[in-house]
Amino acid sequence: MRINGVADGPNPTISLSLRDNHDHWVLLDPAKQALYLNSTGRLLDRDPPSLLQSIVVQVQCYNRLIGTVILHEVRIVVRDKNDNAPVFQKPRYYKAISELTPVGTTVFSDFWGKNGAMDIDDGPNGQIEYTIQYNNSDPSTRTFDIPLTLFGSVVLRERLNYEEVTRYLIVIQANVSKKLKR
Repeated sequence: MRINGVADGPNPTISLSLRDNHDHWVLLDPAKQALYLNSTGRLLDRDPPSLLQSIVVQVQCYNRLIGTVILHEVRIVVRDKNDNAPVFQKPRYYKAISELTPVGTTVFSDFWGKNGAMDIDDGPNGQIEYTIQYNNSDPSTRTFDIPLTLFGSVVLRERLNYEEVTRYLIVIQANVSKKLKR
């Protein structure tokens, strides 16, 4: 902080103090006119359960020479860190489709809203991208695709033949979008 006046020494002209310092997140060193974040023994986290988005304090400056008080508002914005992995809301998803389903048909689009994976990180850090984990020896991974990874809709790439394969197992992975990783 740069406040005109001297708060320390033999002839101080101002005195500084903190107001509205909820939970004592901020420490004031009046002599240096400096504020410090006090996170000792606790976590500064924007994610639940803390949901700490900003810290606001007021520095009260009392002018000893003329007896006036000025309040300076200081706002510390807590930015989100990508420190949580997406978690699927269900352990498994099932879908029954006919072997007559045309190639190119969306056969699964149930990841909308709270049905898919959730990430408690905020904004871009919580944007999820869905991909199929491919295994060359498993026909399931060649038969299906997720062309729009941010939506997670599964599309049929090859014709189905019930006489050859009666059940497909597709492993879908949810990650934070590659374009947005920090």
